[in-house]
Amino acid sequence: MRRIAHIVIFAVIAVLAGCSTLGPPAQGIEVRFIIYSVSIGADGTRNTQTYENAVLAASGERFEREIGRRYRISLTSQIQGGSALVEFAAFDILRQVQAGAASAVVPLGGQAEASLSATNSHQYRVILKAAKRDLPKPAV
Repeated sequence: MRRIAHIVIFAVIAVLAGCSTLGPPAQGIEVRFIIYSVSIGADGTRNTQTYENAVLAASGERFEREIGRRYRISLTSQIQGGSALVEFAAFDILRQVQAGAASAVVPLGGQAEASLSATNSHQYRVILKAAKRDLPKPAV
């Protein structure tokens, strides 16, 4: 009988603990970015390389990390009505130069484009796309 009482108490505690994770999931912002790196040869030929990735984070959270072998990025996004204010910066690890930084208002479900930096022999630009997404629930 005592064993059944313990099982019932444990079941009630488990149900109550699970109730704290019920409810709608928290919303975050997924920012997809496409970096275009254009090398311009002395004869005017252009060699374009692209890199695409995405970050999902809470509004206002900063993401700073090396991604792949090519770039180190810093990204923050904040929901403002039907848009996201995105601050983006990239460092080109292979060329050892700051690719540039930009701030853009990106419509949720839409996109914006920004030039990062340019010289006579190299140009960087980025396309930013933003969408609201559910954040993963933390592990219990």
